[in-house]
Amino acid sequence: MVQWRSVNPLRLLLVGLLCFCLGGCGLLNPHPPRAVVASAIASKLNQTQALLSDQLGLADQSETALQVSRVQITQDHWMTINQQPVMQVRGTYRLSGRGWRQQHRPQPFEIYLKRGDGQQQWLLVDQS
Repeated sequence: MVQWRSVNPLRLLLVGLLCFCLGGCGLLNPHPPRAVVASAIASKLNQTQALLSDQLGLADQSETALQVSRVQITQDHWMTINQQPVMQVRGTYRLSGRGWRQQHRPQPFEIYLKRGDGQQQWLLVDQS
């Protein structure tokens, strides 16, 4: 049994503070940067646009550059898909670019990302 007299409260406080700091900076539970999330959303939008253009027989729409902006992450948590750890990220974004009004409403998104080989590398996972 641990005797409280032998436990140094200052040491206990420092260990707790260190754990809190490591968790806050993402070393214990890494989170994707907002730029990675915006890039993943843009990639999914471009894939969807290309698929719809092909199915409808429309001309290539690649010159209408859609830009994802104002990404707000409201929820992210780790889960498992096909025995792989992935992070489910939810939130909202706005589109800007040619043909889009600046007052466009925020749109919801849900994407799945997994860690890549590098420390800062995240890969988009197709959930379907």
